[in-house]
Amino acid sequence: MLRPFALVLFTICFFSCKKSGEPVVLYTQWTVTSVAGEHATLRNRSFPITVYWPYSSGCDGVDKFEEERQGNIILVKTFGYVRGGVCTMDAGIKSTVYHFTPVSKGTYELRFLNIDHTYISHSVIVN
Repeated sequence: MLRPFALVLFTICFFSCKKSGEPVVLYTQWTVTSVAGEHATLRNRSFPITVYWPYSSGCDGVDKFEEERQGNIILVKTFGYVRGGVCTMDAGIKSTVYHFTPVSKGTYELRFLNIDHTYISHSVIVN
């Protein structure tokens, strides 16, 4: 009598504990600590700006930017994730590249917005 019960219990535990294989990813707005890049470019040309952000584990990452244009002021929000699973427990500063493609000549101010409503500014002259 005990064996069928143990088999049923084992089967339930085995299938209920099975992982889907996909890590859990939680997206959030990330804090930008600094940016670096040239201050001049040509219009219609992709222009790389390196964005630096703090991380607290190997599961932290940044993978998208959202822009809001207000004339020649570009508001940029940096979004990243904390991937679930086994991670290294180091901390520091990582970087990723934001690509800005201006469509007209002029001076642009890129404001990398943080969640606390502060921002890091970077000016670009477009010829």
